[in-house]
Amino acid sequence: MLIKEYPSIGLVTTSTNSLSRGYLGFFACIDSWSKVVDEIVIVDGGTTDTTYEVLDQWCERHIYRIVSDPVTYWNLHGCWHLGQWDINTKYGLDKLNTDWAVVVPADTVVDVDSAKNLKEILLNFPNEYYLKFNRKRFSLNDQIQPDVKWYIINLKKLRSENIEIGWGIDSTVNTLSDYPLILKKVSRFIDPINNIQKSFYSGIPLISNQVIPIITWSYGFYFFRIDQALNHLKDFYSIYVLRYMGNKPQNNSWFMTRENLLKCSTHVLRSNEFKKPHIHEIKRLLDVFYSNEMIGIMFRERSNNNLYVNFDKASKYIYNFYLWVKKFPYLNKYHEWYELNSEAATILDIKRIYKLQDEFLPLDYKINWSLYEK
Repeated sequence: MLIKEYPSIGLVTTSTNSLSRGYLGFFACIDSWSKVVDEIVIVDGGTTDTTYEVLDQWCERHIYRIVSDPVTYWNLHGCWHLGQWDINTKYGLDKLNTDWAVVVPADTVVDVDSAKNLKEILLNFPNEYYLKFNRKRFSLNDQIQPDVKWYIINLKKLRSENIEIGWGIDSTVNTLSDYPLILKKVSRFIDPINNIQKSFYSGIPLISNQVIPIITWSYGFYFFRIDQALNHLKDFYSIYVLRYMGNKPQNNSWFMTRENLLKCSTHVLRSNEFKKPHIHEIKRLLDVFYSNEMIGIMFRERSNNNLYVNFDKASKYIYNFYLWVKKFPYLNKYHEWYELNSEAATILDIKRIYKLQDEFLPLDYKINWSLYEK
C-alpha cells in the first residue's frame, strides 16, 4: 500500500503596527491559517506597538516567524509606498522552507472547513506554477459572485526550474500587476510624493487558470474606528491620484476610493448576505475588541441572534466623507464608473444602505436624513 506524501504548505503575509492601525483582522488571519498550513512567515515593516505580543497570546499554534523588512511611507498615517507589498512579499517567499506558499494580505481570514483538504487538493497540481482561490465573495445583481484573486505558489516547482516569482510591474504593458510575474529585474523610480528613489520588481506574466475552492474573507476596514477609517481613506485617495504607474497616472482613483469607502459601510453585511454567521476566529475578535466607535462592527446581538446594524453611523460617515471630497473640484473626472457627479453617487450609496435596512433592522427603524443634509 502506497503512503501519500503530502506537500508542506507555508503562508506569507505582511504587517506593520496592525494593532494600533486598526487592522485587527490580522489576529484572526494568523489564527485561522495556522490551522491549515505548516509554517507562516510574517514580514514586519517596522512595528513599534505591541502587535506581536498580543499575537503570541492570541494564537494557540505558534508556527509563525517574524522577519523584518522595513517599509517606507507615503505619509504620516502609515500608508506604504507603491510596490512595497510586492517587495516584502518576495522577501517572505524567499524565507519559506515549504513546498507551496499561500500569499494573502494580513486581513484575509480563511474558512478552515473549506481548506481542511488543501494538501489533498495540491497533490493534483504538481506541474502548476500557482493556483488561484477566492479572495472574497460579493453580491452583484442579487447574485453571489466569486472574486478570484489570491494565490498558492508552487515553490517546489519554481525552485527546481530556477524561476523567481513575485509581483510588480508587468513589463509587457508597463503597469502594476495583480497576478504573479516571472521576475526579471529590480527597477527604480523617483517617488513623485517625496522625491525619494524607490524599488520595483518587474517581469513578464506567469499564467495559470486553475482555481481551487477555498473560501476567505477580507476584514481590512472591519475593525476601524471612525477616525482611523477617515484618515485611511483620505490617504488612500491621495495615493491613487498621485501614484506612479509606469508613464501613466492612475485613472480610476475615484472609483477605487469609493469602492473602499463602501467597504466601510457594507462589510458588516457579509455574514448576513450569505446566511452564515461569522466564523469562529472572527467571533473571538468581536468578543474581545468590540467598540461602539468602530465602523465595521456596528451591531449588537439581538434576542433572535440577528445582527443589528447601525446604519445611521455608517451613512453619516459616508456623507461626511463626501463633504471632504467635495473640496476637490478635480474629482469630477474620476466618476466615469457611475456616470454621476460625486454628490449623486454618494447619496446613492446612502440610499443603498437605506434600501437594505429592512432585512436586518426593525420595520419601524428609519434613517434620520436630517443628520446628513445640514
